[in-house]
Amino acid sequence: MSLSPEKLEFSVPDDVRFIRIDVGLSDDASHTVECLLNNDDRMILGVEPHPENIKGLYFGVPKFYSVSLRDCFVRKGYNFKEIPGLQKKFIVIKGAAGSSKSLVSRRFYSAYPDKGNSSLYNIQTVKSTGNVVDKEFDVTEFPLSLLFDAIAKAGFNFVESLKIDTEGHELEVLKGASEHLHKVLYCRVECFKGNYANARFIDPKTQPTHIILGGDGYHDSATAIIEYLEQFNFKLISSAPGDYTFINLDLRQLLTEYEIYP
Repeated sequence: MSLSPEKLEFSVPDDVRFIRIDVGLSDDASHTVECLLNNDDRMILGVEPHPENIKGLYFGVPKFYSVSLRDCFVRKGYNFKEIPGLQKKFIVIKGAAGSSKSLVSRRFYSAYPDKGNSSLYNIQTVKSTGNVVDKEFDVTEFPLSLLFDAIAKAGFNFVESLKIDTEGHELEVLKGASEHLHKVLYCRVECFKGNYANARFIDPKTQPTHIILGGDGYHDSATAIIEYLEQFNFKLISSAPGDYTFINLDLRQLLTEYEIYP
């Protein structure tokens, strides 16, 4: 099932106990696949703006991770699981999450050959990312606050995990959730801090303002995100490059109450 940001209404299957939000699915939805392979009681609300990636999520793709909403399966390598009613447990929202207060039209840059690197920023070059921009089109940006309102309406008072991988737009996605972040137990955010060989080829003018670059390949998209989440009492518990994980200290009692994980 897919939704538009204009109408975020959905029903929750009776066996679902926890909801996750996955922002930036690409065409393989690897985080969603990991969750659904290991759990029968989760529901994932995914956000993806690229229509070709959404098509891949519907039919499945020949990659290490794959999901097919049409054929109701998820796959990780040779680990395959059929999920009857998958379209009710994994709902794709066609749009881009951001810090806008309402629905707005934004220019979107499609990356080739890896469409998972597509972005609201014109950052693709062969030297810096291995990609070029093959298409430009408009997408609808919306604040995650609208999605949190829909989750509350469905009867859930917290979100197990919010994962964000939006090629530099992560801080704006968090800002769009704003006061609703207190309802999130875990945040998993793609960000980096350190020296990376390809980063020396990045044009600073194409980057979001919170990203710090150095001429030697230094790249820091993590500091601003850490500082922002600290305002909502989140603590950094893992700084794996590209997968920073935070826990909401105000909700840590849920760890022992439900034994849930990021």
